[in-house]
Amino acid sequence: MKFSKQFSAQQKKQYAQRKKEEYQKLEDNMLKKTTEVTNDPQKVLEYLDFMGKFYNYSSHNRAMIYSQREGAEAVGSYKFFKDEGFHVNKGEQGIKIIVPQKVTLFERQLSGKTQIVKLSQATESEKRNIKEGKIKTFAKTR
Repeated sequence: MKFSKQFSAQQKKQYAQRKKEEYQKLEDNMLKKTTEVTNDPQKVLEYLDFMGKFYNYSSHNRAMIYSQREGAEAVGSYKFFKDEGFHVNKGEQGIKIIVPQKVTLFERQLSGKTQIVKLSQATESEKRNIKEGKIKTFAKTR
């Protein structure tokens, strides 16, 4: 039996607002923690050491991890830890990070200046030139 619930526009709006507030609290905490670190040279070294452990995450997500758990040794999903043979206690709270998004970009030449633009914002002629290989694209994770 498949369970499916329809949410009203009001419920969706409330959910989006709660998530926005939750994210803002995380951001505020991250900025506060980062400011505290920069005032103490010893903490800066510890912070840089911490950041080096999570090289496969964006600098933003590493700062988010640090602000939530300074002593974090590993980060992964519930499934990751389960697959690795670790037991996750009932009620454990995970570290919240921003899901990375891959964006395809290209360089647009405009009045002698180079501008980095998302592929989704390309004009029809730029899309045609990209398809023909005349304009190179590159991916970036944000």
